[in-house]
Amino acid sequence: MVLAGETIIAGKVPGQRVASMTPRTSNSASITTTETVIDTVVAPVVAGRRYAVWWDARPVSSTAGDDIQYSLREDSVSGTVMQAVAVDVPVINRQPRARLYAEYEADATEDKTFVATLFRVSGTGNAVGVAAATQPTYFNVEYIEEA
Repeated sequence: MVLAGETIIAGKVPGQRVASMTPRTSNSASITTTETVIDTVVAPVVAGRRYAVWWDARPVSSTAGDDIQYSLREDSVSGTVMQAVAVDVPVINRQPRARLYAEYEADATEDKTFVATLFRVSGTGNAVGVAAATQPTYFNVEYIEEA
């Protein structure tokens, strides 16, 4: 709680959002077996602080029984994996919303890029990050605490 006369420093209040991607309201491109970046967020981070990185989306496949994987990575499709989940798609184009969450401790003060990736691990269909105006995809970074 902030008291009268105290100064608030941006990005220093726990739970404060420091970056967010404009919510995606249309499907990503169709993806097969090549891991592909479908969403990106860039956050101003400060050395010695911890951040919560979360991606809320609906990855699906066009073929029942396909296995797809979605991941949070640092920097790019070849960056460090922060979180990854592989799922079997039980019904064509039906998959519950997925939320990937990871914590990141900044080792430098910089603009840090985080990406969400998707690809088909097995099967024959196309993986897609589904989104619409009524089902947007969110990608946010929030300040947690001093490390």
